[in-house]
Amino acid sequence: MKQSSRTPTLNAWVTFGDHLYRKKGDDPSIVFTSASGEKRTIVDYHGKILDFPGIDAKDEITVKRITERDDIEPLIRYRTEFKRCDDGNIIMIWEVQPDGMYWADEDGYGMTSDEEIRLYSFIDEEGRFTAPFRLYSIGSKQFFGVQKS
Repeated sequence: MKQSSRTPTLNAWVTFGDHLYRKKGDDPSIVFTSASGEKRTIVDYHGKILDFPGIDAKDEITVKRITERDDIEPLIRYRTEFKRCDDGNIIMIWEVQPDGMYWADEDGYGMTSDEEIRLYSFIDEEGRFTAPFRLYSIGSKQFFGVQKS
């Protein structure tokens, strides 16, 4: 059987999901297309992450402590980006909390002291998550690539 020379791809590399400023007709869906042409929805029209792999237990406790949220839903509400990795997989970087500037008006009113929190997971060549989400960054502190003990 001949292997396809096509590279797996996505219909978009950034989505904002079901965000506060979403306009009628905006479609935040992310659809993965494999090298063989098979399609798999990663993020649906409502911003829900399908086949959600969960969040690494240690990271979930950290995120809950910082956000004081008991219910980190598999729902995109802020910027989420996808990047192709050297090994052919795709990394999904999911912002679960924006920094406090997100809430500010043009004069700075409404700004909070929240730090941006981003999580990551990888998507394989079949469009499936390879592991639970883990901490990517909190504010300016990077966790991605740091070995865990």
